[in-house]
Amino acid sequence: MGKQPYHDSPLILAERISIPQLPHVITYRLNGDKMAYVTTASNFVDAIKNAKIVFPEELGHIDNQRISFSLPVNMRGEKQQVVIGAMAWEPVVSGLRQYEVVDITILPEEPPQYTQTNCSYVDEKEHIDMDMLTVPSPSQCRRSRSHSPRPTDRLFSWVRRRTNSQNLS
Repeated sequence: MGKQPYHDSPLILAERISIPQLPHVITYRLNGDKMAYVTTASNFVDAIKNAKIVFPEELGHIDNQRISFSLPVNMRGEKQQVVIGAMAWEPVVSGLRQYEVVDITILPEEPPQYTQTNCSYVDEKEHIDMDMLTVPSPSQCRRSRSHSPRPTDRLFSWVRRRTNSQNLS
């Protein structure tokens, strides 16, 4: 009988291959001065949950989309913050050392995007009586939170064009 080839068991192979593991504990830092040790979350959503648990007064009422994590890095001799994207959470934190600091930033609320529209003063749900419809003056126009023209805006535009063309004839 010849020698059988040596086969490593999966456990022996796992010990030989260096699989990065998450540090058990990292440090969250908020506003540059408040710090807390947390167990390392395996995903971004759990990282936000942990942040809200350790800083409930500051983060409890904040939308998850406004909470950002970053790491301080040295770039050409200057200290900069590098944001950790949700998709990169696990690979980034797996490279951290135990107790390493991860900064938390509260992103500003995005102000509503206002655009000038074609005088949107009729609610879309209201019935439009064509006999009662008049074309308003520009001073009657108001800003709307609309991101795209509403059906009533198109109607007013059509009525305005039609009225202008009848006045010219």
